[in-house]
Amino acid sequence: MSRKHVRRSGTIAVRSPLTFRIQTAFMALTLLISLGCAVVPPATAADFSGGVGIFLPVSPLNADNLTYWVTPKTKLAKSYGLQFVNLVVNWADLEPADDSFNFKTLQNYIKAVQGQGMKVVLRVYFNGGDWLQAAPNWLFDSRKAQFYYEGSQRQPVPWDSVYLEEMGEFAMKLGLWLRDNGTIMPDAIQISAGGIYGEQCILGLDWPSMFNGDYDAFYLKLMEAEKQHVNVFANLGWYTNSKLALMVSHLYDNNTDMSDMLIAHSKALGVNWFQTNSWSGELQSTWYGPKILEMLSRHSDAGQFFLEDEYGSKFSETVAKRLERIKQIEQQNGIRFKAVSLNVDDLTSRNKKGIQSLVKHVLQP
Repeated sequence: MSRKHVRRSGTIAVRSPLTFRIQTAFMALTLLISLGCAVVPPATAADFSGGVGIFLPVSPLNADNLTYWVTPKTKLAKSYGLQFVNLVVNWADLEPADDSFNFKTLQNYIKAVQGQGMKVVLRVYFNGGDWLQAAPNWLFDSRKAQFYYEGSQRQPVPWDSVYLEEMGEFAMKLGLWLRDNGTIMPDAIQISAGGIYGEQCILGLDWPSMFNGDYDAFYLKLMEAEKQHVNVFANLGWYTNSKLALMVSHLYDNNTDMSDMLIAHSKALGVNWFQTNSWSGELQSTWYGPKILEMLSRHSDAGQFFLEDEYGSKFSETVAKRLERIKQIEQQNGIRFKAVSLNVDDLTSRNKKGIQSLVKHVLQP
């Protein structure tokens, strides 16, 4: 879901796409050299073309959750004619101790989903908002990365150098491990770092104290950090050859400036999926919905759009009703959602016909 902030106007510095490509390539090469790795070609390209899927968070990554949660829910989704599973995991579960990884376990999850004939859209949470600390404890306790509180949960400050170094190293090692250990790869990866749920939002941060009340300085610092996060995921996507999706629901200053810049920056790095985590009801009924839709319409040539519609189930709204909303949104704004993610709670008999109609609509040319 989107979070909002208000700021006074300011000037934002923008670098050229070529500069970012050079910086990204240099960052990847530097990290590979520091890890003692040879630079080798990426994996065979994944084939993710959208469709309808389910949002499926899982923690911890253990055998029970694989056997009794992910596998049966994947089979159920397949029986409803869906195309993918949005597999949501936490950094803390993948690297519970510094430099100790559970990548093999993650690969088992990916293999189980793909073994049912479903695509995997992977999201690794680094900031879970006020309900989840997605980053590992060691990041704050032993590595002393800066953090702030969302409710009672510690979350990393997006521009902290320790966090960026550790997050970048984690992403690179994940990409290298997946590439070097078989053919089991995620079909798509969501760019899920840089704020709550990957939406560039850091509501709990006391920016007035940190920046002496200078909102423009804070905004510029955050903007630069968000670009660094995109760079890290661009490198990860290069090694796994997975499609990348940038989440762009958030409006930091009640307008789309930051998302506009991140879309342009991401597009220059080869990202071609752009996702809104505001569900169809929000897009139609909130004050910020039209701003998000106008932004997507403005970038209709940037790639393909992904709608995270799973929150609609929390309002007990049927999938058939949400399909009506989606059609209205598309017609009124000249856009198409080529991927839609539902909640596992949507997989009920009363929704089956609506889900079948949604799949048919999304998959049509």
